Amino acid sequence: MPTTYPDQNVLIGLGRKARVPEFRKKLDDVLDSGELRVVLSFWHLVETAHTKKLENAIELALFI
Repeated sequence: MPTTYPDQNVLIGLGRKARVPEFRKKLDDVLDSGELRVVLSFWHLVETAHTKKLENAIELALFI
């Protein structure tokens, strides 16, 4: 099982793509199957809290 440590920008991008139901289902299926493990860190929120782009911070919070 591959483990990935994406930065907050990747997570924000996934969150935006996950609004599409077909993509979200595929993502959920891969994560639920254990084929992929995505590591989230509290630090993602800390870094995002310092952004001047509020829409990115909201996007990350909604996704995770």
